Amino acid sequence: MTQNIPSADEIGDFYDLVGPALRDVWDDNCHFGYWLGDDDESSVEEATDRFTDILIGKLGIGEGHRVLDVGCGFGKPAMRIARTTGAAVVGVTISRHQVTEATRRVEESGLGDQVSFQLENAMKMPFPDASFDAVLAFESIIHMDRTTALAEMARVLKPGGRLVITDMIERAPKGTEAKSVAELAFQVEVDPLPRAEDYHELLSGTDIAIEELLDVTEHTKYTPQRLGTQFSRIREEIESRYGDQADDLMKRAVAPLSGASEIGYLVVVGRRAASTR
Repeated sequence: MTQNIPSADEIGDFYDLVGPALRDVWDDNCHFGYWLGDDDESSVEEATDRFTDILIGKLGIGEGHRVLDVGCGFGKPAMRIARTTGAAVVGVTISRHQVTEATRRVEESGLGDQVSFQLENAMKMPFPDASFDAVLAFESIIHMDRTTALAEMARVLKPGGRLVITDMIERAPKGTEAKSVAELAFQVEVDPLPRAEDYHELLSGTDIAIEELLDVTEHTKYTPQRLGTQFSRIREEIESRYGDQADDLMKRAVAPLSGASEIGYLVVVGRRAASTR
């Protein structure tokens, strides 16, 4: 399954541009939230933190472990991992703005000895083989060639370590509708989104065994509406801050939510085969 996706530099430039606007609407968790149902009145911040905690629980890590956060954004999930588990975390992103902001925040938090951030291309990372106890890719793999990125994540993962990924998936039959939704969401030409079962093939070139394929769309589907409400509340502030650029920046910042009801949300949990030596 090939993907026609933008270069790392192009994606980095995009997040450098829309980063401040993303934080205005989305807080520091630039990912979907997890709501328990129609009656759940959790805020966007509460729901995104809840989703982070769910994924942390699947990493299987604790004090003394080293975790890689691929596509770390502004660093909130990485810092939450460190606080709740005691693990050390390295976050990588291709956005200079995100590295600067995440580093500033972690220094202010007092976690500077435990969490760090680097400007790196996740498809060609500088880390040695088997250097992390767990790898998390929280809503970042949509921007990458999946086969290449997954092979690189598997390479840096220690034998027996867990890989946890979230991805947008196709729920309807494969076709142009899913492709158009993906293009609208990420403002680039892409191949159709994968189906959940495609992950068996995507990981077939690695020694990662899939432990869980979880379609959590029924919990994440509330994100667009809740963010829309948040945007309405702060629209005047955003327009005052960004002036003539406000509309364009906000369209870009919330574009990944466009058509979200037509695509699914998948959590993938895998484990690298233990060493036989």
